[in-house]
Amino acid sequence: MESTVTIALARRLLARLRAADPVLGRVALGRADFARAFAGAPFRGPSDAALVRARVAAAGSSFARGMSALRGDRRRALWAVYAFCRAVDDIADGAMPEAEKRRFLQDWRGKLARPDCALSRELARARDRYALPVEECEAMIAGMETDAAPALRIADGAALDLYCRRVAGSVGAMAVRIFGAPEAADFGLALGRTLQLVNILRDMDEDAARDRVYVPRDLLAAHGVAEGPPAAMLAAPGLAAAARVLAAQAEQGFARAEAELAAFDNPALLPARIMMWAYRRIFDRLVARGFGPPRARPRLTAGEKARMAAYALRLAPVAAR
Repeated sequence: MESTVTIALARRLLARLRAADPVLGRVALGRADFARAFAGAPFRGPSDAALVRARVAAAGSSFARGMSALRGDRRRALWAVYAFCRAVDDIADGAMPEAEKRRFLQDWRGKLARPDCALSRELARARDRYALPVEECEAMIAGMETDAAPALRIADGAALDLYCRRVAGSVGAMAVRIFGAPEAADFGLALGRTLQLVNILRDMDEDAARDRVYVPRDLLAAHGVAEGPPAAMLAAPGLAAAARVLAAQAEQGFARAEAELAAFDNPALLPARIMMWAYRRIFDRLVARGFGPPRARPRLTAGEKARMAAYALRLAPVAAR
């Protein structure tokens, strides 16, 4: 019980530190925090599954709405995969020095072999139950090691394919297995690449602020965009034409995914359709907006989010089978 109280207070303090700035003022716990920790002590704290569930809920991602189409153990497994991806992505996007990022990512390689925390234990459980290849988790970490660099440029189409395979294809390959359609692994890989292209087109300005440019160098050069500071590259007249090439690839990817879904005729893949629907909405707005400045970030409307949730609830009994 003493350990339960200590850990509960530590988690609460960590949450406060994430939300506040300890440089501006002391961040401390209050009487209510201690009372809550002592009241929960007999119950030995939240389970691993509850801690991962809370992490997913705090992320507020549209991906979480797609996960709500699942029920029971399948949802729990997909939560673990999502939370793992979010954890390593947060490391790569953090403000730590590159060496520290790489050390933390290497620590995660160790956690895959020897789970030592709530998230790594939940991920190990999902891997065991749904035969998720550990290589896919390692691929995600490798992709985040690419993002950990202080500045990032993608050399060519082959390098972009490899990056997409690691950071998005890995998720697709694991997700279809959790859905109950392991035969659709190639579909998951291809869909992951398509959705990652949408992410790249949507986040160009945000990535540029981190000195990252994911539009390949050879494609940019072909449209007259010279290497330089990211802001200058994104302001170049040829950037929009280069982005439209990636948009055309994404369009082809959506068409292929729709055809393959029809060919599989597998109800287990219906959760993937929810994500495709949401990403297609964002993609259509990107194309309609264009890729020259200014680039307002397209978002799903409240009505579309509600529609996703309703669609997920309607599919949940099917997807839980």
